[in-house]
Amino acid sequence: MFKSPDTLRDFALELAGQLETNGFHLQSSILTQRANLPCTTGWEWLGELQLGVEQIRSMEQLPKEITEKLNQLSQAATSSTPYG
Repeated sequence: MFKSPDTLRDFALELAGQLETNGFHLQSSILTQRANLPCTTGWEWLGELQLGVEQIRSMEQLPKEITEKLNQLSQAATSSTPYG
């Protein structure tokens, strides 16, 4: 689904915007911080992104559409081939 780290980052930031619009301000902040986190390697960044997803999931029940998008992020972040 994601062709590059940039498309995955864009997806994460769009989801953060959706969280913010729906009143999930803390969750939006967490995802934005993780998506923008400077890391030494791409794998490290994917791990940080996954940690953010897990943190958001542990907070409260989210709407189905947002949960589905979090699942997409999680799948990419934990895949051995996240791009392509």
